[in-house]
Amino acid sequence: MTNALLRREFTGASDAKSLEATVKKAGNVTFNFSVKPTDKNAQAAFIVLDSNSKVLLQDLSVQGTDSVSTSLTFDKAQLIIIFVKGVKNGNTVGKGTYTVQFSGPVEVGR
Repeated sequence: MTNALLRREFTGASDAKSLEATVKKAGNVTFNFSVKPTDKNAQAAFIVLDSNSKVLLQDLSVQGTDSVSTSLTFDKAQLIIIFVKGVKNGNTVGKGTYTVQFSGPVEVGR
């Protein structure tokens, strides 16, 4: 069992960013998505896909100081792709830092 962490800033642009992680072997992986705002409108949406573009998790929206945790069971080692997008809340897309923490057999790309 390992813990891995991805942490990046979002700057107010509504462009989606992609991140990669590798599930190293079959097993359960827990994802914890969180946002630390630097302004009041900070909100991010997360989507997790496998390498064949199959949606594994979608429409996970995290706002302000909230966090969302969910688990998936993988039957084999595989690459996963996480898309993160700042969400317009009011007239602007807020700024802040998002974190994706993994618990399970995951290795994070740098």
